[in-house]
Amino acid sequence: MSTVLAGAEWVVRAEDEEACGVICLLCSAESGPDAGSPRLAGVWAIEHARRNVAGHDQFLATARVYWRAVPRTRPAARPPGPEPMAKGRPVWADVVAGSALLGLVVLAAVTLSWG
Repeated sequence: MSTVLAGAEWVVRAEDEEACGVICLLCSAESGPDAGSPRLAGVWAIEHARRNVAGHDQFLATARVYWRAVPRTRPAARPPGPEPMAKGRPVWADVVAGSALLGLVVLAAVTLSWG
């Protein structure tokens, strides 16, 4: 199910189900909007053309996608516990080390450009 539209407290999501149908452009006969799969709608169109022969060979294919409005679910809060770890050390340690390394590289580049 994918989100189509999100508001503050509710979201509209497309259901997994789709419905297909066909309508004869000559006589307006319908396979029904909920014929099911494109294959079933196609079989209906072929049978309709075969039964009626003259002119019953053009169809309008329809597809319906059903939506559902549901209350928005909030991500669960992280339970209290130890710091998240990356390779045996706290994640914040990687951020600090990366920032320090970036600072040294910038300092070296500035020093070399003045030099």
